[in-house]
Amino acid sequence: MKYFITFFLICSFTPSAKADYIIYLKNGNESSVKNYKIKKDEICFEMYGGEMCFPKTDILRIIEVKENTTPPEKLEIKNIDPNNNNIANSYAEKADKFYRDNKLDDAIEMLLKAMEYNPGDTLFPKNAGIMYYNNGNFVKAGELFSRVLEIDNKDIFAHEYLGRSYYYSNLLKKALTELNTAVDLDPGNSSLLKFKEKVENETRIENSFQKTSQEIFVIQYDYQTEFRFTSIILNTLLEAYWRIIRDLSYYSKKEFKIPVIIYTKKAFKDIEHPEWAGAIYDGKIRIPVENLNEQKDKELKDFIYHELTHAILYYYCNGRTLPVWLNEGIAQLEEINQRDIHAVKKLLKGKQLLHLKDREKSFSDLTDPKIVEIAYLQSYLAVNFILERYSKQALLDILKKLSENKSIEDAILTTLFIDYDQFEERCREYILR
Repeated sequence: MKYFITFFLICSFTPSAKADYIIYLKNGNESSVKNYKIKKDEICFEMYGGEMCFPKTDILRIIEVKENTTPPEKLEIKNIDPNNNNIANSYAEKADKFYRDNKLDDAIEMLLKAMEYNPGDTLFPKNAGIMYYNNGNFVKAGELFSRVLEIDNKDIFAHEYLGRSYYYSNLLKKALTELNTAVDLDPGNSSLLKFKEKVENETRIENSFQKTSQEIFVIQYDYQTEFRFTSIILNTLLEAYWRIIRDLSYYSKKEFKIPVIIYTKKAFKDIEHPEWAGAIYDGKIRIPVENLNEQKDKELKDFIYHELTHAILYYYCNGRTLPVWLNEGIAQLEEINQRDIHAVKKLLKGKQLLHLKDREKSFSDLTDPKIVEIAYLQSYLAVNFILERYSKQALLDILKKLSENKSIEDAILTTLFIDYDQFEERCREYILR
């Protein structure tokens, strides 16, 4: 995050009864004054029976109060520093503070202001684009990364993340164009190359897919897939969405679309995913289908509830990557066909339990189906432990703290008043009891 660092003079102004100007200092203080004088490197005010002067660099702006006008939104801004870069950096500094306080909307607004004052700086639109991207607003992120490329069309980062934004917006051809450019500029970037190959493979598979958009979902499906599957899946998605956001107390005003891709079993095998996965969420919900019967219909609905929970948790936590055991535990808790907790504990009896700390990153590295089962069952019971021993509100408080960029250690300690090791020990006692 780019911002301007200045040592500020901390002071408190006494507002004047009849003011013609409002002075805003970079340290957050403000005051009303009758008039001011501009000197070489300072601006001086009549205050406290004398004259008080400050360096121009300490002053953010001066607003002139027009006659019969008092609301701040109607005041006219008067820039006092001819060097717009200083003002832009002041806005960037505010953006950094808002970002650290997890006020993303305010941080983005400040960066957009900074762009107005210094339109040639790529860091302001780049940082705003990153915030939109992390928050799942890929359309806005793409607009900002495009802005970066208007200034510097060889910015590798902007090409890559414009490509990724297009990808998650289901614009695969546009995504490939940007990713190819990024690879040309940085051919040694292995993660970029791998992602480009993934997009190429999916483009080949999904080239003939149909697309429909309903509510917050953009659904793509293979032409071989009967439309009735799409209808069943859409209805289940909508039912699941309202139940999950109610359970998580998450009612967002943010605009987002969740991509859902319906594959045949054969096509699903051709995309990158763990062998044992029945469906996946990797920024897109990917669901394989085949001829349905009553049992498979139940499984399909569980897949949908499970993967949609992952998607909503992504937005709930502002793009923050949750510990996988927590993410998977909550997703299982939202499935329609709930497991019997005593039966789950019985399944784990005599098994070698995993360390939760070791299962924070991913389950995709697991290859043994037996270990995969233990990982999922243990995650399910860890979340149930929080619900039973503490409360649903405790679980929501942990999620809230994680969404504010707190660590899982801090979230557990400040919510449950035990440290991570104690939490894991008590989880094991709960499972083995």
